[in-house]
Amino acid sequence: MNNQAKRKRDGFENRLLLYIKKVVGHHFRHIFHVKKGVWLIQSEKERWIVKEFAARKKLHTQIRLTHYLFENGFQNTYDFHPIGAIYFDGRVFGLIRHIEQKQDEPFHYGSARCRKDALALLSHFHATTARFTDQFTPHLALFDQLKKWDRRLLDFKKKMGSYEDTGLYPYMKHYMFAGEWAIQFLKRHADYFLEGPYCILHGDVAHHNFIRKADGSLYLIDFDLISIGPSHIDLLQFCNRILPSLQWSSERLFSDYMEINRYQNDPPFLAALVYPTDIFREWIYYMNSRKKERTNRRHHLETITFKQYKKRMQFIKTVMAKVKNGL
Repeated sequence: MNNQAKRKRDGFENRLLLYIKKVVGHHFRHIFHVKKGVWLIQSEKERWIVKEFAARKKLHTQIRLTHYLFENGFQNTYDFHPIGAIYFDGRVFGLIRHIEQKQDEPFHYGSARCRKDALALLSHFHATTARFTDQFTPHLALFDQLKKWDRRLLDFKKKMGSYEDTGLYPYMKHYMFAGEWAIQFLKRHADYFLEGPYCILHGDVAHHNFIRKADGSLYLIDFDLISIGPSHIDLLQFCNRILPSLQWSSERLFSDYMEINRYQNDPPFLAALVYPTDIFREWIYYMNSRKKERTNRRHHLETITFKQYKKRMQFIKTVMAKVKNGL
């Protein structure tokens, strides 16, 4: 029996709800499981997110971050309950104020408005955190993008060995070539990912970490992967997330987004756009998953791998030529 089944059997969620009611003093009546390590609790008037944290230090760092954000004028995120850490069954939980999502306008990168609003909010987050990054230097690691990508490429190549005799492998060879080219170029410009000025990086600008509120404002959530580094690390990830919605058009990427435009003649930034981080990340996750989860993720994997393959390869070819020709 897995851990989740055991917790259901021994009434874990109900016991957690009763304990939170006791320590917080609110009349919470219901608890709903949202996903692994996350629950929604509610009373007649309030809703809070209960989130499990790997360690007390992680929770306190995030509480401190949101405090500094609000103190420095960044209002578009959640706050934590003043109770701080909640210890239950040997585990650490935090209470996060629930943000009500606009039901008829969910956030997604297929929307031009969403993309522009998200980039503006992310840039605001970077500018705000740059004011107090030094306060977090003892608590957060300096993000090493090149080391992460180098390790991910090696892992991907190793796992792809079992697919050499399949029709998938010729496609993967092109993705591996792009990754190898990008890594080789970036290793010659290793300081690019370490040069200041620094800010706090969000680390996961996936669409589900933005929430459109009922009043139309956009909120940034989930700071589990925060680190310290130059803002262009987050911006590269953002570009990788939105390029499929732009049909892998470099022209649209640099003409439509003022915050990205200044990187159009920046060779390391361009080379980093060639690195197929989403392909490597999602395939590694897939190959490490169990059979049932593989089945559930297969369609998404096929979509990102093949749907825009020709357009993506043309984007890679164009960007590589620009970098090789000295812009």
